[in-house]
Amino acid sequence: MHWLAWYFPRLPLACFAVAPEQPFAVSRSEGGRDRIDRCNEAARTLGVRAGMALAEALALAPSLAVRPRDRRREGRLLEALGGWAWRYSSHVTFDPLLVLLEVEGSLRLFGGFDRLVARMERELPEAGRPASWAAAPTPAAAALLARVAPGTRVEHREALAQRLDAVPLHRFTRNRRWLELMRGIGLATIGDCLALPRPELARRLGHEPGLLLDRLLGRLPDPRPLWQPPEQFRQRLLLSCEIDRVEALRFPARRLV
Repeated sequence: MHWLAWYFPRLPLACFAVAPEQPFAVSRSEGGRDRIDRCNEAARTLGVRAGMALAEALALAPSLAVRPRDRRREGRLLEALGGWAWRYSSHVTFDPLLVLLEVEGSLRLFGGFDRLVARMERELPEAGRPASWAAAPTPAAAALLARVAPGTRVEHREALAQRLDAVPLHRFTRNRRWLELMRGIGLATIGDCLALPRPELARRLGHEPGLLLDRLLGRLPDPRPLWQPPEQFRQRLLLSCEIDRVEALRFPARRLV
């Protein structure tokens, strides 16, 4: 199997119709504090950065508009992007901020891998831009590489362990308990975990991390529910302010898939 993953890092921002010149960010709650999750270029020029405390960001940029991340709206937009991916393969599934499609059966139809990716990039809806991609024999590896090593293509399962060896563990999992335990025994990368005898890894962390690694490397199956396009399609876009001119709708309308 050959999985192609597309990662949409700005999807949480694309859920809201905001003019490019308006400093804008989405926030998340972390440890009882609100923090900046992502921000647009206008906000970055004012010094706002992801991970910054919301109060600090507002003190730095009083004109900053902020909305909490809307996971439900992100899911709807991701599903709309699934419709774009379904043009190229009927095997489409999702991870957070990612669309994955199995393309082995599509390569001949679209003239090979490079032509397929180039066509998908050309036809990618505005709501998904910018995006990064990666390809691998397993969906988990393709998804991880799309985040940490965009543009990577691993064709053979046997090459996955070497390609993923140096990936930091915090990019592999967000489970804080696991990360603390791993750090405590000197594990920093996926390669460190793979070098540890499996019984020892299970004794210290339980069996689940080892199972995730086996799915990542294709040693265990990783069945995914396949998405089917709805019979009817509807999409909405929340405007950040009242609009009374048709011209003002041109930019936000481009985000509709």
